[in-house]
Amino acid sequence: MSRAKADHKLIGGPYRPPRVRVGDSLFCDLHGEVVMRAFTDRLRWPCALLYGQRSPILTGDLVRAVRTESAMAVVWWWEVSRNLVHRWRVCLSVGRKTPGTLRLRRERCSFSRQTLALALAAQRTPAWRERNSEARKRYWEHRRRAGLKAHGGQRLWTAREVRLLGTASDAAVGRRIGRTRPAVGNKRRGLGIPPAGQGSRT
Repeated sequence: MSRAKADHKLIGGPYRPPRVRVGDSLFCDLHGEVVMRAFTDRLRWPCALLYGQRSPILTGDLVRAVRTESAMAVVWWWEVSRNLVHRWRVCLSVGRKTPGTLRLRRERCSFSRQTLALALAAQRTPAWRERNSEARKRYWEHRRRAGLKAHGGQRLWTAREVRLLGTASDAAVGRRIGRTRPAVGNKRRGLGIPPAGQGSRT
């Protein structure tokens, strides 16, 4: 069953149309006494001609369907608009959450949870983790080489800039690479590199 047909599933059927012939009078809960003039195609439901259009007569099992089914199911099987289904519900004092509507919501939530579970399961495979790890490494290596800024707005240190630490004073290195003296000093101390003239780099 396709997704569209699953949305139109009836949970309270079967709904049997009243046995009438063209020209018979029927009582419609929305319009009162009307004359039956035609049938719908799917369920052969009796219709009246109202304002020049064919409209199913709200009577019999259709009343039960409006109280039970989702709006999508009623729209599909009785071939009407959502606006007319809304008017039927207002006429019958039916709320927005019918049993059919609740079933449809549960099925859609279940479908979404299953889709998410399958996606997460695919991400847990060793092959996916390996590809993701390699991609992240290449991404950050590219940013370091290009001197691009990190997500927080701070410019990333390149390998060339790190090699210059300790080769001259922090101020001189900072002028050469376009950084402040405190920034150069903090980076040098964080890497355990002694200042220029005080031993070899570790």
